[in-house]
Amino acid sequence: MCGCRRYLCISFYMNIAGKIFAINSDEQFEEAALAVFRFQSSYNPVYKKYLELLKCDSRLVTSTSQIPFLPIEFFKSHEVVTAHPQAAEVTTMTFASSGTTGQEVSRHIVSDLSLYEKSFRSGFELFYGPVKDYCVLALLPSYLERAGSSLVYMMERLIKDSSHSQSGFYLHNHEQLFEVLNQLKKEKQKTLLLGVTYARSEEHTSELQSHSDLVCRLLLEKK
Repeated sequence: MCGCRRYLCISFYMNIAGKIFAINSDEQFEEAALAVFRFQSSYNPVYKKYLELLKCDSRLVTSTSQIPFLPIEFFKSHEVVTAHPQAAEVTTMTFASSGTTGQEVSRHIVSDLSLYEKSFRSGFELFYGPVKDYCVLALLPSYLERAGSSLVYMMERLIKDSSHSQSGFYLHNHEQLFEVLNQLKKEKQKTLLLGVTYARSEEHTSELQSHSDLVCRLLLEKK
């Protein structure tokens, strides 16, 4: 990347990164989304080529409803990534979808982990408040048993941020989890339990739902 283009890329990237965490209205969302689209259409090789094949001129796109979406299959067959303009200075990671037996998984290449982490931390605090106020519990069988899960990565960070002694992962130890939840209920401790629907013990479902301080996010995903 030539010096002038690299400078423009860095400037544009920093401007967008600032905008997406300062959205307070539909108008600001529209503006930020269009800015991200134009950045991707210029610096993401796969998406740029896709737009060319669609004969889509990014300069003529004036609303989010006009933005072409990249088919999910491309994340299985191509490296879909917009290289960070300061790639040598940031940490990157490739996450993989859970997939099913015999199927090729999708790959999500994150070129700036700091931006990714800021995204899920900001989102959590926006809806639930500071994560340090919570005990964070994760019931994620199959996710913990494979590499490259973005969900496990996110929960590892939230568990660490919570600093609660009982925060942690649970694999198949449902009885221990149930005991911890009962203890947290008695202590009136705010609790986040994140899991997948098939990981729940049916005999404990009604008990879990009675926990008034429990924020429970069950991912509707088939095993």
